[in-house]
Order: sequence, then structure tokens, then C-alpha cells
Amino acid sequence: MVVSAVKWAAGLALISVVTLLPAFGATSSQTGTIHFYGQIVEAPCIISPEAGTIAVSCPQDKNMLTRRVSYTQALDSAAVFPERAAISMTWINPEKSLGIVQVDYR
Repeated sequence: MVVSAVKWAAGLALISVVTLLPAFGATSSQTGTIHFYGQIVEAPCIISPEAGTIAVSCPQDKNMLTRRVSYTQALDSAAVFPERAAISMTWINPEKSLGIVQVDYR
């Protein structure tokens, strides 16, 4: 009698686990909708690599201002336009002929 009660309880537990696990998995999914309201009010900066430097041109008022940053400055994360953008660079090969330039806007 005790053995059949244990088997019955184990069977009930197994059925509960199999039935409830998908429900718990569904509640932990990360879905949703993001709504963006507003507008972009300034155009992005234009990045132009040159020999040993990076030219960064950003619109300011109705003019385009250009500043040049050396590769060394970019490797140290230079604040090109402190109120607007910072630039950083990382080499992706040992020959230092390919790099990734990242612009962080404020």
C-alpha cells in the first residue's frame, strides 16, 4: 500500500513538472515593444580617415567644423568635440593596418 502511494505521488509530481515547466518558461521570455517619440535634431559627424589622422567633421549651428585627431589620440579616446562627440580606435590586426573607429555621441 505504501509503495503504490509513493508511485502515485511520484507520477503526480512528474505530470505536474511536465505540465508546468513550459508555462514558467513562457513567462520568462523577454518580449515587448519599444516606442520612440521625438526626433533627431542634429546630423551625425562625418569620419574620414587620412594618413596618420582621422578627420572628424560635425555640424555646429549652420557650419561644418572639422578637427583632426591622430591615431595615437584616437587610441587614447579623444574628446574631439567635448560637447558633442568622442572618438576611440582599436587595432584589429597585429600589422596595425586595420582598425575599428567608434564615435560616442553625447
